[in-house]
Amino acid sequence: MVSLVCVLMPNFFLKKEKDFERVARFGRSQKQGFLVLKFIKNGENMTRFGISVSKKVSKKAVVRNKIKRRISALARRKIGGILEGLDIFFLVLPGFEKLNFAEIDEIINELLKKAKILK
Repeated sequence: MVSLVCVLMPNFFLKKEKDFERVARFGRSQKQGFLVLKFIKNGENMTRFGISVSKKVSKKAVVRNKIKRRISALARRKIGGILEGLDIFFLVLPGFEKLNFAEIDEIINELLKKAKILK
């Protein structure tokens, strides 16, 4: 049986450009290593995630998509422990592509602690 906590349904992602802009423009931010976390309350009872990996990180789409998949997998693991009603936006900076999964997990944990959005 699959738990809803372990699966990010499509509505758990930021999709519209205006949502990304609102978080990027008005959200609070924390930086750790090569990752920036921006977040803002969304007025709903669910937390949504957005991930941005620019071509500055890697010109290869395969590498950019791998980074997005890794961050999504870690977000799936942590969604149960994050406060509800937030839009969270991960902005990946150049240099991130060299990190392994354990290092990414550690960075995300530190960011969530610094941002004080863990339950």
